[in-house]
Amino acid sequence: MATTYRVFLDFRYKKKDDTYPLKIRVTINRKTKELPLDIFIEEKYWDKSGSKLKPTHPNYKIIQLTIFKKLAALQENSLHLENQGKVVTAHELTDNFRNKPQSVTFLSFAKKQVETMLKAGRVGNSIAYQCAINRIEKYIGKKELRFEEMDYRFLEDFTNSMIDEGLKPNGIACYMREIRAIYNKAIKMELVDAKYYPFLKYKIKTERTINRALTLDELNSLLDVEILEAGNMQFHRDLFLLSFCLIGINFADLLTLKHDHIINGRVVFHRKKTKKVYSIKLLPQTKKLISLIQNEQNSKGYLLPLIDSKKSLIQQKKDIGLIIHANNENMKKVAAIAGVDKPVSTYYARYSWANIAKSLGYSKDLIAEALGHEYGNKVTGIYLDNFDKELIDEMNERVIGKVLEKIK
Repeated sequence: MATTYRVFLDFRYKKKDDTYPLKIRVTINRKTKELPLDIFIEEKYWDKSGSKLKPTHPNYKIIQLTIFKKLAALQENSLHLENQGKVVTAHELTDNFRNKPQSVTFLSFAKKQVETMLKAGRVGNSIAYQCAINRIEKYIGKKELRFEEMDYRFLEDFTNSMIDEGLKPNGIACYMREIRAIYNKAIKMELVDAKYYPFLKYKIKTERTINRALTLDELNSLLDVEILEAGNMQFHRDLFLLSFCLIGINFADLLTLKHDHIINGRVVFHRKKTKKVYSIKLLPQTKKLISLIQNEQNSKGYLLPLIDSKKSLIQQKKDIGLIIHANNENMKKVAAIAGVDKPVSTYYARYSWANIAKSLGYSKDLIAEALGHEYGNKVTGIYLDNFDKELIDEMNERVIGKVLEKIK
């Protein structure tokens, strides 16, 4: 087993003060791993030909002593692992030697979080994290990225690269929020010092989205239009309306409702995104739409026979995405036939419900409670958190009655 140690100045990463990180590269059987020394020096103090620190550096003796101690400790640790009968790799040696929070890189930590979320069944979050990881790996062109390297300049350059690719501000914001969440979690777990946190300076930018609400007249137009051509437009219109009747239920929640979520004439479930408990009364129009969507081969395990509960959670997530895409495409066609000049999508069911409720004179607080929104004022939120179910049931009945008068 050939092991070599090389001290080098990493010119790939330049700090704002024009210094570069000093590192040790450990090579075992042609496999390498880099160990940062948390020492940063200017290029003028580095002898490139001899790959060593110049004696002219003001802290030459201290730095040399630090390097000597690190190299000695690495060699001692290598012998210790060998005496234990372990096959030593460059990765194991440096990680075992450091055994400190700093040995965890941003990407390795993020990937570990993805694994943890998958085991906990949090597929949506795991996919969001993985997408952010993939985006960063594509940008940096390598598999490792230290937390300390993700400074304000890095995030700005990363953002600009996505803008150059044509990504929209809100799409970029989604990636950056996942990255921020990962970084915050690492700080809470004391895996990285909070002094490196880049989001104090870097601000995530978003732009206001278009109004995703349909008016009462537009909803009636979608219902009244006669769909003559073959296809799935009728089916997807019913699926869209079912989401509307269940107070704009998210499609991921709608498609994975189980039969035992129906309790005493109500749909009771935890929303996947927020974990908030919802309890929605099943009205006649809602029951009718469910029966229209169900069929004789309802053997896939869920209330609606569209997703197979026996598939893995990741595959179910993909299937849900396909159905959402199909619904969006079909609803755009229905809207075009009805003369509704809006890009109708699954989001419109939720916002349209709120829009109709508002037009009927209901308060923003009651509408927010029905939708499961959090309140900005914590004290107010305590009082509004448990609105009488009957108030929300009455509101939903009036909203549905305004739109689906013909469906009984």
